[in-house]
Amino acid sequence: MKKLNLIFGVLIGLSIISCSSDDVSESRNGFTYNGVFYETNFAKSNSQSSAFDFIFCNPLDHNLPEGQFGRFSLDSGTDIEDGPLVKGKYSTENGRNHKFGIHGYLPIHFQDNSNQDEVDITTGYWFQDERFVSGDVTINSITSTEDNLVNEINLDYSFKWNSVTVVGHYEGVVNNNL
Repeated sequence: MKKLNLIFGVLIGLSIISCSSDDVSESRNGFTYNGVFYETNFAKSNSQSSAFDFIFCNPLDHNLPEGQFGRFSLDSGTDIEDGPLVKGKYSTENGRNHKFGIHGYLPIHFQDNSNQDEVDITTGYWFQDERFVSGDVTINSITSTEDNLVNEINLDYSFKWNSVTVVGHYEGVVNNNL
């Protein structure tokens, strides 16, 4: 009887352990605004300019009527010369002229074209918008060519205005034909 109870206890323990992994949620490509999730399965970049300009969108042509997208630009390097994007945190806290932050002279723009009215969630130059609170982008991993063209990226981002918060994630291939 003791052996039967022991076997029964081990089986219950194994079933609990095997079920616990079912609860893990996987990050999806997209952003959330006002409780609505906008899927963005594609990424485009113009890595040839001094700022790394990214568009995260769905579908690939973000201007289509059913499209939605998020767009922002990152700076990396020193005050003297531009550098490649690297793993780490990019923030508006660094100031608009800082070379390891969110670019201040290119707009942050989130838009949903799927409504007939084409909802402009938010857009603007963060340092000129008195409603803007903060912006953070964390690059978890990145692969680039020798010419600093981003091939793949895994990042999380968050932008806050007084009444608007946009939180997103992207992991995947980056098309370098913005």
